[in-house]
Amino acid sequence: MHNSKARFRILVAGRQVGKSTFCNMEMLRNAWEKPGTKYAFISPIFSQAKEQYRRMQASIPRAIIKRDSDSELRIELINNSVMEY
Repeated sequence: MHNSKARFRILVAGRQVGKSTFCNMEMLRNAWEKPGTKYAFISPIFSQAKEQYRRMQASIPRAIIKRDSDSELRIELINNSVMEY
């Protein structure tokens, strides 16, 4: 799935497969490869968004994080790309 060049990709998967992790990694890859872009990870409830934010924050090397905000659930990379949860 990560290597696909298709405009749209459909992932059919059950529980606990890693769908959210996949999306987080796709968002990070795109944010890093395309400087100055903005991305949003949409969750149905705030607690899920907060969990995904914390997972991403823990997995990104601090050296590439320009600024992060726990209250806004926002991570800005050194290339000026922004990821919001």
